Amino acid sequence: MRRALILLGVLLAGCADPDTPPATESEGSGLEREIKGFRLSETQEGHPVWELRASTAWRVPRDTQLHLNDVEVVFFDREGGQDSRLTARRGVVEESTGLMTAKDDVRLVSVRGDTLTTQELSYLKDQDLIRGPGWVRLAKPDRVLTGSEFEAKPDLTTYEIRRDVHITLVGDRRADAP
Repeated sequence: MRRALILLGVLLAGCADPDTPPATESEGSGLEREIKGFRLSETQEGHPVWELRASTAWRVPRDTQLHLNDVEVVFFDREGGQDSRLTARRGVVEESTGLMTAKDDVRLVSVRGDTLTTQELSYLKDQDLIRGPGWVRLAKPDRVLTGSEFEAKPDLTTYEIRRDVHITLVGDRRADAP
């Protein structure tokens, strides 16, 4: 059973990296809680599914979102090996649903070297999909795809770009639209 929401509850109780000071309410800042060196992970049947790290995490009173800076998410395969690594400048975790959204200079790199870049994407954990509304670039060994409105598995083995699709074959400077 996935345990992300339980872990979010632990976070809000003050969980942080053991080498950092405990979470505090910042007087006058408007923040309810701020955590340096934040980590959150999800397991399924004892195996890691993903691990999220951020340099800073915080909440604003009466907000259901956890805000993150300098985000890194590592996705794992069924055997616990790394599948892909996502980085972004900012992120948000919706506490009620566990929906994770990465924003600003988002980069997802699979263990095979496939690289997806965009400005925003969300991870839908119940479907094990990443999805984004905007422009995307997906570089694979033999081609580069660009377009908008995309959906993919976090390991980039399956993907779909829905609008304004352009394909450039590696070694070929022509751009073809399917």
